[in-house]
Amino acid sequence: MAWADLDDVCSVAEGLVRHVLADALEHSADELAFFDQSVLQGLVAHHESLVTNTTSFVRIRYSEAIHILQEAVSRGDASFDYPVLWGCPLHVEHERYLCDTYAGGRPTFVTHYPAAIKPFYMKEDDGECDRKVVACTDLLVPRVAELLGGSER
Repeated sequence: MAWADLDDVCSVAEGLVRHVLADALEHSADELAFFDQSVLQGLVAHHESLVTNTTSFVRIRYSEAIHILQEAVSRGDASFDYPVLWGCPLHVEHERYLCDTYAGGRPTFVTHYPAAIKPFYMKEDDGECDRKVVACTDLLVPRVAELLGGSER
């Protein structure tokens, strides 16, 4: 998308996910109902709520995500196999906690990752005082973790 900033990238991704879910609910209702009954109860209701709910997906910066995870560990609310340190990648266990617990099951964009852990072609962002970050996002979805990623280039 030409001349799009990170907010635009997130908004388009959110619209795309809602559109795909609406299409699946309309054209694959039998398959989703089977999956809902035999594999993951509540799936159809959750997808329907995402399509009809106009509340935006949660958006947090990587630095905030690290703080949330570290606070959860220090309170004893969570423990992780992988360390929670600024500059380290988020692992599935971290992503699931952020989306499923912190955001209450709402899809969650994590933005502005450290440049050192992202590809070279992502545009640098000057939003973190003394830390080098890039204008990028990962969309986390309930029970799964990362669904998609995007960035300014």
